[in-house]
Amino acid sequence: MNLDMKYRPEIDGLRALAILPVVLFHAGFSQLSGGYTGVDVFFVISGYLITRIIVGEAEAGTFSILHFYRRRILRIVPVLAVVLIVTAIIGYYLFLPNEFDELSKSLIAVSLFSSNIFFWQSSGYFDAPSALRPLLHTWSLAVEEQFYLFFPFFIIAIHRFGGRRYGAWIFAAVVLSFAASAVGVVTSPSATFYLLPTRAWELGVGALIAVGWVPRVSSQRLRHFLAAAGIIVIGLGLFLLDEESYFPGWNALYPVLGTALVIAYGQGTFIGGVLSTPPVKYVGLVSYAWYLWHWPVIVYYTFVFGPLADWWSTAFVIVVSFLLAAVSRPLVEQPFRYGLGSLPTGRVVMSGAAALAVLAFAGWSMAAMGQVGRTFPPDVLKVAQYSAYRDLPAYEYQFRPGVCMLGLVHEGRPIDKKECLTPDPAKPDFLVLGDSHAGHIWRALSLEIDEWHFLQATASGCMPFVGATGALRCTSTMRYIFEDFLQEQDIDGVIIAARWEEDELDQLDETLAFLKQHVEQVIVLGPVPEYESSVPLLLARSLYHDSPRIVSSAVDWSRVEVGKQVAAIAERNGVTYISMIDIICPAGKCVSMIGGKVPVEFDYGHLTLEGARFAANRIEAQLGLAEGKPRR
Repeated sequence: MNLDMKYRPEIDGLRALAILPVVLFHAGFSQLSGGYTGVDVFFVISGYLITRIIVGEAEAGTFSILHFYRRRILRIVPVLAVVLIVTAIIGYYLFLPNEFDELSKSLIAVSLFSSNIFFWQSSGYFDAPSALRPLLHTWSLAVEEQFYLFFPFFIIAIHRFGGRRYGAWIFAAVVLSFAASAVGVVTSPSATFYLLPTRAWELGVGALIAVGWVPRVSSQRLRHFLAAAGIIVIGLGLFLLDEESYFPGWNALYPVLGTALVIAYGQGTFIGGVLSTPPVKYVGLVSYAWYLWHWPVIVYYTFVFGPLADWWSTAFVIVVSFLLAAVSRPLVEQPFRYGLGSLPTGRVVMSGAAALAVLAFAGWSMAAMGQVGRTFPPDVLKVAQYSAYRDLPAYEYQFRPGVCMLGLVHEGRPIDKKECLTPDPAKPDFLVLGDSHAGHIWRALSLEIDEWHFLQATASGCMPFVGATGALRCTSTMRYIFEDFLQEQDIDGVIIAARWEEDELDQLDETLAFLKQHVEQVIVLGPVPEYESSVPLLLARSLYHDSPRIVSSAVDWSRVEVGKQVAAIAERNGVTYISMIDIICPAGKCVSMIGGKVPVEFDYGHLTLEGARFAANRIEAQLGLAEGKPRR
């Protein structure tokens, strides 16, 4: 096996092509709607370089697992430690207790290279928004480090017991991982996005190139073409995909195959020459530090000054994070990576492990002790606690999670038909159908409208459409409702609600036409007001700083236009439309607190029980059911 171990400058340039889309995407460049795929370019590069090193040394008889981890520690830990320390210090002074607790736990996870698992487990609809998670981006670092934990042993096992058929064994692993990714992106999208088993194939593709499992091309003209095609394919992913695209799965082939073509055939081509130019190569050399710095900078800027709404704020976070990366290279990366060459390998490995252990202990201490020395008024703390709404008794009572409200962790579990879908012969039966934006209103309707009996079939992230697609919890729930329940049960009406999106409204049109054929009354609830961040935390900061503008300036008024489109579809189908925005934000002024104590919403746009009862009371009035009843 002929492994070319020479330095390839165009691969450093390829790192620039990976980091730039990621930073621009996170900084709000809407044109790069698939900018997040730059992470997948990194994965392929890492798989290629690591495999080339391990196989080369294994074939030469010089591979040492301790020496391998020594290189990884010197490459990864120093800058990571600095970023974590700085992020924690800033978070101490900026964050409220709930936010600081989240940061502390994520610091532990990052230090243990398990942040992908941590963020996967807290990736539900009702968790902290990404704008409050300065370490969220480290999930990809955790995926790579977990790969490095098992992959060297996999290669050494092939070397000793697998007939040195590296390509065949790696190819088999790639096929299995890709198949899991292609299926999981539909059935378990969050786990598929974050976890190693469904991401390993991307690093595996790089590994296949390293062991020569790509067609040999001797024609220089064809190599030029293939390298250019690789850049084009990467670019297609950047511009054709967006945050709603199924990913990774088949869509990850854009960055993965594009990067594979450049690595396999780019050396000595025009594309390779462009990627090897000093400016491009330099961006690649600082790409790791830039990746680590850019997201905390964006999060903290947004936290202090609000969303990146104009070109200068976007330019500011890009420039500041790049300068931090540029400074980190000579002051942190290079001194550790190249200045500790004389230290014994064992000492370097133990020191790296000790540094990570200290950081993990610091995170545990932060979580245990909180922001020692800082005090907050009781009303601020009381409002802020609603950001952890899932931990409050009201959440279980309101949503009935796992029974009538299926979430990410209930994949494949059916709705409890007896508990959720049993009609009441003494009252008109109305089915509340939809995603979590239907789930949050069911209990309140049941409490406020005595005249009707409300059934519930709701699942997070699941649009209530005929012929629903997506995760298993969505397809199984909606198919049962539309194909079985509504055909067999004689109910009086359906209240349908969801987080409506413009590009899905054609399906709403079709669904309302279907419902009109099967039930007497159909009621469509429009979108609720949404905010750029967690409403309880916005309110808490507003109280702490005595600045109501913190809340009012965070309202996302684009949902008004979506509501108008939903209203037009409802009118066209002859069904009742109720504007939730008009209810909660009459005359453009949103109600954000009930009784000056309880937030109307507990995250970006889900109603608390009190907020839902406020809305349900007004829904009752609009339906003409509240005549003669006292207004609450």
